[in-house]
Amino acid sequence: MAYIEIRASGLPTSILSDGTKPQRVRRVFRNTRDGIAEKNVFVADLCDVHLSYDVRYKVHGRLVSESCDSKREAVARVTEVESARARGYAVDPAGGRITVDELAEKWLASDPGKRGSTVGRDRSALRAHISPAIGTRQLLTIHQPDVQQLVNGWAIQMSPRGKRRMAPKTVERTYGTLRAAFAYAESIGLIPRSPCHDVNLPKTTNRVRRVVSPDDVVALATAMDSRYAPMVWVGALLGLRWGEVAALRIGSLDLLARTLTVTETVTRDEHGRPILGPPKSEAGVRLLSMPQALERAPIGWR
Repeated sequence: MAYIEIRASGLPTSILSDGTKPQRVRRVFRNTRDGIAEKNVFVADLCDVHLSYDVRYKVHGRLVSESCDSKREAVARVTEVESARARGYAVDPAGGRITVDELAEKWLASDPGKRGSTVGRDRSALRAHISPAIGTRQLLTIHQPDVQQLVNGWAIQMSPRGKRRMAPKTVERTYGTLRAAFAYAESIGLIPRSPCHDVNLPKTTNRVRRVVSPDDVVALATAMDSRYAPMVWVGALLGLRWGEVAALRIGSLDLLARTLTVTETVTRDEHGRPILGPPKSEAGVRLLSMPQALERAPIGWR
């Protein structure tokens, strides 16, 4: 339970026998009826009285303290702490003093199941765009206007040749990395609320994608090296991604039953090197029925 302590200090009004004033005295009182009464008695004979208020509560078994300038501020903070505790979490004020770079390392290490390619993309965004701007700043100093200013700066960056715009999709992905890191900080109680809210991003335009026709598939398979032409047909007729096609093995095919099993995909590790790994989700592992066109070796395989 959070509670308030009152720190009172002042100079005694009495004069010592040698004519000098005594030194400043200090005491701490609990913000209860009895504590306030004791405080009033204590300061009655003091001058130059100074009062300050500390909010104390436990987080993860550790007693923490926050200083407030007024009793009203302390009471509001106690209410906030108790409200957070009632919702099942409490924020450690010391957590907000770590830097954005320190948070980034904690966040990246928190999900051992994250794909290497995603980790590499996140590290690239952190290293190139986030860390140079706010990496050394403490979490508690980052607010929503700071994030908005950062995003605006990404949208128009300076280069040796002058101003250049970062692609809106790149801004969106970079901001997504920052938002995920701060969401993690909020979830583990380092900060009460993420500053990544109500941030305006540059508008993105959907790329017009060409619809591949059957003739296009034939032309592409014919133009390919004969070793790779089957990849075109398998991908086009079964709707497999490139990484899924590239990861197929002989054991993935059952020509008698005309089935194909997808259990792996080619992805990249944190350093961009191609590796084999499971599909992104359980739904990615699937058994597909192959049409007779694949079994009969269509045009372009030769």
